[in-house]
Amino acid sequence: MCNYDILYHNQHGYVVKCRKCQHLKLAFGTAALTFNEEQFYDFKHIADGYFELNKSNNCRTQKQIHIPTSHSAVSLVYTIDELERLTDLMEEAHINLEVQRLLA
Repeated sequence: MCNYDILYHNQHGYVVKCRKCQHLKLAFGTAALTFNEEQFYDFKHIADGYFELNKSNNCRTQKQIHIPTSHSAVSLVYTIDELERLTDLMEEAHINLEVQRLLA
């Protein structure tokens, strides 16, 4: 059974890290995704890129941004506002991962 350290959480979701297996779990909205650290950073990079491409769009509340997953039949769909909250959540978790690494 996993025992987690909370990297970051807010009203929209959380990122935790298992003390045993070192996997990261990202919960946001109605989705929960599990990554190794490299996969987490890959997903963070992809989400950041989609946000940068779409942040100036005036229609911030339509679910129009589709992020593919490793399973071809599944994609994650976000509004620009949701994607901004997701990227903020992952950035805070990233900062806390770096702090943990420096203190280790």
